Amino acid sequence: MNIATITLNPAIDTIYHVDHWVEGSINRIRSHLRCAGGKGINVAKVLRTLGADVSCLGFIGGHHGRLLADLMQQRSLINQMTSIRAETRICINILSQHHTELLEQGPSIMDHEVEQFIQQLNAILQDKQLKIVVISGSLPASLPKDFYSTIIDLIKKQGVSVLLDSSGSSLWSTYNTPPMVLKVNESEWMEYKEHLSWNDETLEDSLLRMKSIPIILITQGKDGAIAKWYQEIYHIHHDPQSQIINATGSGDSVSAGLAFGIAQDLPVEEILQLAIACGIDNTQHLEAGTITPKTVEELKSSITISRIYS
Repeated sequence: MNIATITLNPAIDTIYHVDHWVEGSINRIRSHLRCAGGKGINVAKVLRTLGADVSCLGFIGGHHGRLLADLMQQRSLINQMTSIRAETRICINILSQHHTELLEQGPSIMDHEVEQFIQQLNAILQDKQLKIVVISGSLPASLPKDFYSTIIDLIKKQGVSVLLDSSGSSLWSTYNTPPMVLKVNESEWMEYKEHLSWNDETLEDSLLRMKSIPIILITQGKDGAIAKWYQEIYHIHHDPQSQIINATGSGDSVSAGLAFGIAQDLPVEEILQLAIACGIDNTQHLEAGTITPKTVEELKSSITISRIYS
């Protein structure tokens, strides 16, 4: 089963574990980890663990880009990234009594590099075994805000499904070129509602009103999630984890489980259980986009799916 992910602003994630972070002072690092990062890369790592063949598209460049390519190879990801002149960014996560993130903005992309990316995407879309394309994360500042809209339109014309996980203007720009599947968290959906002037709508009513997107999954942290599956609404409940090692990438893991289940044509309830189980299990690992299939299977049975509207 082939799935492609698009990460236009990938990163090398550097995770520092500090016993007690003190701002403005010297902090001793107890342990550290460098891994392939960026939302779409995290999605790809989970998909590969679940058993999918994953092609990774996006932009990669410089010394950091070469390191990122090596890290992707270590996770058996198919590197279809477009080479650029600028340097791939580094993102720093500091795990201590609080979780601190330092995120570089990302490289500038030149026009000819964008053209090369589009050519690479078109080539991937010729694969008749390709089930779904997952688009995740932020846009490099040099790209137009509606670039996701351009990509989605291109993919849909080839008859391939799209799952989008984004926010802000890069999400809003896709209103007239919607994906088949949208995965966001609750605050991102509330911002989208406000942008559409749907402030008075309940969460459920706003989901049903968004008829152009057949499947929408909104994660709600410890409160679970809510999903629209065509014209049905589901609430997803789970017991919160007592200990969280690193929550970074949990939303990406949800996207991966969602895409994998859809690509396999699993029943709706099983797809939702798989997606949330992947997100929960990710919190138990230091590296974002990491799951243990056995644990995911065990977690699925503890997740309750309630259909509240049909």
